[in-house]
Amino acid sequence: MKQIVRGLFLALLCVGTASAESQMAAQAASSMSAQAPASQTSASMDPVVVGPTIYKSLLDNPKARVLVATFAPGAKIGMHSHPDHVGYVLMPGTLNITGSNGKTEVFKLKKGDTIWLDRQTHSAMNAGKTTIKVLIVEIKPMPGM
Repeated sequence: MKQIVRGLFLALLCVGTASAESQMAAQAASSMSAQAPASQTSASMDPVVVGPTIYKSLLDNPKARVLVATFAPGAKIGMHSHPDHVGYVLMPGTLNITGSNGKTEVFKLKKGDTIWLDRQTHSAMNAGKTTIKVLIVEIKPMPGM
């Protein structure tokens, strides 16, 4: 598990550093403008605060935060926010993610899948009959960007 976390973290740092300018331009043009920037997300929108039985923080530093999310069958988390983030599926299942716009996207997650999500506010629910576990790496914005 530590090797997976270390590998994801290093890969994301390389990707994040190389494309920070293009990501910021894309974010500025994104339809997510109604959401607070990741650096200004209040504690009340932090997934660890909103869903303490689902999200656990494994690492938190100025560049990234690594979380593990464990959704038992039927488990739900209310609206919360993430900066740009990547998820690596440790245990598969069906996760419904509902954005702040009210639209729900169904993710049929397979073990080993890797998904990228731009910064967003959403809620989530395990719609299946198995426990889902996802390692999440949130990329923090670089100061001055």
